[in-house]
Amino acid sequence: GSTEMLTRLFVLVVKELLGLSIAKFMLGDFVAWLKQRQDRYDLIVASGVLYHMVDPIELLELIAARTDAVFLWTHYASDAAMGEGDPRRMAFVGEPEVRESHGVRVRMRQRSYWGAWKDKSFCGGMHDLHRWVEKDDILKLIGALGFDDVRTAFDDPGHQNGPSFAIFARRTGRP
Repeated sequence: GSTEMLTRLFVLVVKELLGLSIAKFMLGDFVAWLKQRQDRYDLIVASGVLYHMVDPIELLELIAARTDAVFLWTHYASDAAMGEGDPRRMAFVGEPEVRESHGVRVRMRQRSYWGAWKDKSFCGGMHDLHRWVEKDDILKLIGALGFDDVRTAFDDPGHQNGPSFAIFARRTGRP
């Protein structure tokens, strides 16, 4: 649709402006791509992706299998930042979920787009039900996946659409 065309145009403009001759930008199903390919990447950028995933744990595991450096910007679940009565919680459905991955207890909240995909301006994920992970659990899981240099920035618990932050993580190769 028009959102996809605008995204492709934006990426091409950025690539040209920055002279990124060896960079390659792809648009599509992130999880399917990482599952079918065995390529290694210098850096994976997943900005605005993790919180749209049905299984965000799987995405982090796939990313960790394909790179030693990742940049993420994501929304996260937080009862502290979104207390009872906070309208940003209205999209949460059901009870909180807990899954274990790589020895980390990962707490997630299931969310719904509540039919927003019917609007032409919708730019969310491919599945109605998706999960937001608790911030501390994202960081613990990234560490458990072998990223030993983890830096955060732009933490915004008051973001209008829900708490958000950025992460740059890499494996340094140190024992």
